[in-house]
Parts: sequence; structure tokens; C-alpha cells
Amino acid sequence: MILSLGAVIVRKLSGRKQKRETENLSFRETEEEMFSHGIYEEACSERVQGQRKEYGDTVYIPWTANSENKLYGVGKDNKFHIDLNRLPITVGKLAGSVDMVIDNQSISRVHARFTREGTRICMTDLNSTNGTFKNGLRLTPNTSEILEPGDEIRLGKLKFVYR
Repeated sequence: MILSLGAVIVRKLSGRKQKRETENLSFRETEEEMFSHGIYEEACSERVQGQRKEYGDTVYIPWTANSENKLYGVGKDNKFHIDLNRLPITVGKLAGSVDMVIDNQSISRVHARFTREGTRICMTDLNSTNGTFKNGLRLTPNTSEILEPGDEIRLGKLKFVYR
């Protein structure tokens, strides 16, 4: 019975593939059509001792294990990369007062500080004129925000992505 069910599914799936190729349907339309007919559900599961076992459980991978701990500049005007492996680090445009100088008019003399709290990296705006932003939201001065991989950081007009 399982073999005949498998043959039916294969036949229907190959028929769908031919139909998609001849009618030039997108993959998404074909997938939705398969789902509405119950074919997709059968193709994505198997019977184990009379019970159906579903595929597709996602395994969580903690970002901290794979983090590069860097802010990468985004855009053609931003060629700066900020290495966050040696913390604390202060960024701004006043040489001698900060650990990393970013020579840009929108950056304050002492703009922001990056620190480590346990395994997490935090960012603090140091009352900058043009602000420090995390994912589009302006940070309150002298308040720390935890960074997560993929966060978009903006210092003044310069955009960065944290990885």
C-alpha cells in the first residue's frame, strides 16, 4: 500500500512538473496548488509504524557561536568596518579621545561606545548630535542596547550591519 501511494504521489508530482513547464507557472503557484489538493502534505511526510512523521522542524542555531563581531559599512560612501572583538571601544571623529576615528561630518567627536556584557555586545550612544540608531530606532543617550546579528546600526548618516 505504501509503495502504491508513493507511485501515485510521484505520478502526480511529475504531472505537476510537466504542467508547470507547459503552462509556465511559477513554483509558488504549483506549490499552492499541490497543497490545496493534499499532495504536498503527503510528499512532505512519511508513515512510520502507522503514524505520520512530519518533516520541516527547524533546529535553532544560536547566533553567538557564529558571530564575527564586526560592524560592516553599508553603501558606497561607507568603507568603515568596526571590529568588536576587543572591547570596550569608543568611536567618533576626535583623534586622541576615541579608540576608532571615523572621519565623517555626521559623526560626533565622541559618538558611541561598544561594550561586552557576558557574551553579548552592547552599544551606547554618548549624547551624539545626529544620533545612534538600531534598526531604525534612535537610542536614548547613555542607555545601552544589546546587538543581535543582522541588526542595522546607524551612526549619524553612516549605516552598518552587525554580523
